[in-house]
This record gives sequence, C-alpha cells and structure tokens, in this order.
Amino acid sequence: MWKIILVLSLFFILGGIFAYQYFSFKTEDTSQVLQVGENIIYVAEQRSGPSVLVDFVSMAKDGYVVIYDNDNGKFGKIIGNSKILPKGESRNVYVGLIRSVVSGESMFAMLHEDNGDNAFYPTIDVPLRDQDGNIMYMLFGVDQNASRPGDFNL
Repeated sequence: MWKIILVLSLFFILGGIFAYQYFSFKTEDTSQVLQVGENIIYVAEQRSGPSVLVDFVSMAKDGYVVIYDNDNGKFGKIIGNSKILPKGESRNVYVGLIRSVVSGESMFAMLHEDNGDNAFYPTIDVPLRDQDGNIMYMLFGVDQNASRPGDFNL
C-alpha cells in the first residue's frame, strides 16, 4: 500500500513540475505584442547600442514610448523617451538613450500619454493604462546577435 502511495506522490510531483515549467510565464520570450483596445506596442529583440528601435506603436491618445531599466523585474530608471507620437499608428520609432544598452540586458518599453503640452515630463505624462488599470508596457531583450525583422504587420 505504501508503495502505491509513494508512486502516486512521485507522479503528482513530477506532473506538477512539468506543468509549472510548461505553462509558466517566461520573461525571456520577447516575441509578444501587447495589445489592449486601441493601444499596441511591439519591440523586437534589440542589438547593443545607444538607441532602441520600437517597431510598432498605436495609441488612442498622443503620447510617448519611454524606455526603463529593468531593476530585477521592476521598472527602474528612465533611460530614454521618444519624441511625441500622434494618436494612431507609428512605425520604426527610434528612442535615443542616456546610456547604451548591452547584450544580456532586458528593458521595459512603456506607453505614456501626453498631457497636452507636447513635452515629456515623467511626473506629469503618466503611463497609459488599459481598461483594467494595468500599465501598458512590453519587456524586450538586448542581444548583440539580434536580427532586425522586416516591416511589422499586424
């Protein structure tokens, strides 16, 4: 009887480990597109350098793409922001950075809405949120060997 219990316990433990690894969220996968309503952002894996290329943005309001350091899975310091982007679609948006990003890092690209003055101020131009109150952002990686994809299509 104890052998049956031991085998069943082992089966459930191994099954649980498999299910966790198979279904868990992996932050290394940066091929996702974040879309909520009219707001969309897509940033492919980047090469090392002093700027980031944001492949595609669509916003319901005028705003900015803001690049944040990844501070152990949390939003760190702002290291760059785009010029003001008009409501609607924008493609191939370059964001200059205050420091170069290096291979092995990951960063956050976050959408911020403009308050109407056409100048980015992090304390005034707040992050864009979805209908549930979640901040609109995408995690992306930096790899020296990253390839630049062709035109992004939705």
